[in-house]
Amino acid sequence: MTKQHMARLQIDLRKRFREHAFISLAVLVFCSNGLAQVTQQPDACERFFDQNLREYIYKNLSEPPEYPGGPSAWQRFLNKNLKYPQSEIDNGTLHSSTTVVFIVDRNGNIGLPGIKNRSPESWSAYDSACVKTIKNSGRWTPGKCNGKVVASFVEQPFIVCLQDE
Repeated sequence: MTKQHMARLQIDLRKRFREHAFISLAVLVFCSNGLAQVTQQPDACERFFDQNLREYIYKNLSEPPEYPGGPSAWQRFLNKNLKYPQSEIDNGTLHSSTTVVFIVDRNGNIGLPGIKNRSPESWSAYDSACVKTIKNSGRWTPGKCNGKVVASFVEQPFIVCLQDE
């Protein structure tokens, strides 16, 4: 082989290498974009399996559960039914806030109400009043995950604003 022939062969090999490298890179970019799309579009609702209920409970729903009549009806219900315990007012043990956690099942029923991060033994009278109010709130409109009715986990904060009458 002559030097010219070797030079042409090397140039030809470099061209092919660049073409293949470009194609490989293009395939890699295309595939990684596909993977990114798959990982960015999972079911937006988080879920966990509850052993006691023997079903999946969902969080961060596309349509969260709602008290019948919406937020304004919920506020009216709370104003009418949630009573701050007189014993705590008398003792000066006022709590400024608490968070009730509960499940709204697929039929809209309330289940497993409790106080976030606290066992029932450590509940204040106000905590108990908040849980009782949730239990008595009746049937809710269940939440939906991507259009499908599901059992859902709810965290409902209660913030105290006491006013003299």
